[in-house]
Amino acid sequence: MDRTNFTKLVFPVSINIIISIILFSTLVRKTQSADPKFEDYEPRNCGKGPNISYPFWIPSLQKSYCGYPNFEITCKNRQPVLNMSDDDYLIKDIFYGNHSLLVVNAWALGNETCPAPLHNFTLDRTPFEFGPDHLELFFLYNCTASAPASHLTFSVTCFDNNTYHHSFATIGHEWQLAWLNSSLGTCSDFVTAPIDMDYFTNTERKDYREYLRKGLLLEWTASNCSTCEESGRHCGFYNKEVVCFCQDGRYRLSCSGGKPIGDP
Repeated sequence: MDRTNFTKLVFPVSINIIISIILFSTLVRKTQSADPKFEDYEPRNCGKGPNISYPFWIPSLQKSYCGYPNFEITCKNRQPVLNMSDDDYLIKDIFYGNHSLLVVNAWALGNETCPAPLHNFTLDRTPFEFGPDHLELFFLYNCTASAPASHLTFSVTCFDNNTYHHSFATIGHEWQLAWLNSSLGTCSDFVTAPIDMDYFTNTERKDYREYLRKGLLLEWTASNCSTCEESGRHCGFYNKEVVCFCQDGRYRLSCSGGKPIGDP
């Protein structure tokens, strides 16, 4: 074979090898430069219920920098749970677009015999607040008089005993509770449980259990990360600020936010 024919055969092969080496080297560099923690921020799931992503995070499945402080979620029986007021609240749904979530008391949901609350519900020391349409459901236990007949009042007979025969729940506000207490005499105890007005109408009498099991809408306030999320990336919390976690590192606001932030 003469030199001309040999060159025609070898040269194209050599070019292909060189191009392959260049492409492979570029891919290796990109892979090496990718943030090894990027996959940590993918949404997680307890097995049931909604996907969990920023500002929420699951300590058993994710690192603390994947979420916002005080937004930890626990998985129990494959369901996402928040602990508030010493009770477990199952997360039925999370509406990330308007920063709200629907929760229901696990005790009320699972206790068929007597799903009445045992202590007051409060949002103190939580990052949440009530939605705009919430009402209070008051539970009055061991009263010396029976409750007046009203579509706003429900008997809680599972708390009745031989000495005090009357326990009940009533829907209203604090000024109604004061009026009710003065009318009934002395009740040994009362607790409050918030419900949503969406499930309540003055013309329809329901069992108090139904109100409790419908759930409660809560809202949260956390630093916004919509610019990052709109680009298909993940938000997180690092060095006391919200950051955008991208393939090649952490940035402020978005993946085009300039110089990457250092590792946690």
